[in-house]
Amino acid sequence: MPEMTKRQQRQQETRAALLDAAETCFAARGYDAVSVPEIAKEAGFTTGAVYSNFSGKEELFLALMERAMGGEAERRREAINLEDTDEGRLRQVARLWIDVVHEHPEAVVLILEFWSYSRRDPELRKRFAERMAQTRAGLAMLAAMTPATRDDAAPGEEVAMAAYAMAHGLAIHHLADPEGVPIEVVEDALIWVFRGAGRLSG
Repeated sequence: MPEMTKRQQRQQETRAALLDAAETCFAARGYDAVSVPEIAKEAGFTTGAVYSNFSGKEELFLALMERAMGGEAERRREAINLEDTDEGRLRQVARLWIDVVHEHPEAVVLILEFWSYSRRDPELRKRFAERMAQTRAGLAMLAAMTPATRDDAAPGEEVAMAAYAMAHGLAIHHLADPEGVPIEVVEDALIWVFRGAGRLSG
């Protein structure tokens, strides 16, 4: 793979700085309240720098989601490879989510922010749904890797939907009440979902 030119490297660094600034602004003030000029100022660039890298605020947010999902997918693959049992792989994936909630709680908040905003825009809602489907795909892959343990076992994609909703629901409740809803329970809860759906023995 050829090395990046200095111009490409600068552009990549600018793009990363803009994404970091957008994440900071969105988490602090909410998606609706933040403008493109404010993001540019936070990053130390002109508004033109934003529009030379992104089409607008919506594209910035979608890029934030993709950045987070890309890193999550890579970490998930690495974690899965460390385990040789179905339950071990599920617990590793759950721990990755626990780490995200602890270390980057703003990521959960931003998903809620954009979901609320995208409800008023059909095109954005479609694109948002596509990104969310990509994150569920990892759990669907795990479900496919765990053989059915009974005849009425739920389809892998449906198990992934339930597990994904459970994990995000617990994260939201944890952020509202950290002591009352410890996010660590998601590790056992993921096992319960898979086992209850007939996709995990034991």
